[in-house]
Amino acid sequence: MALRRGAKATAGCIPNCRGEGGMVRDSFEEILGAMARAGLIRLTDETFEKDGRSIPYRRAHLVEAPETFELPH
Repeated sequence: MALRRGAKATAGCIPNCRGEGGMVRDSFEEILGAMARAGLIRLTDETFEKDGRSIPYRRAHLVEAPETFELPH
């Protein structure tokens, strides 16, 4: 996924994940949800204006990794 620093609209990440077998949007959204629950990314719902209309979209933000990381027991 093309999330380095900053954030990216999630719809813009899907083409990078399709590959040969393809990934459907529902599967991609499930992966994003799992990453958010794990604390790896933060998802925000945002909007932009186009032709006088508000268009909603979701943005994924990378979460800074802590200095130390412990696996759950």
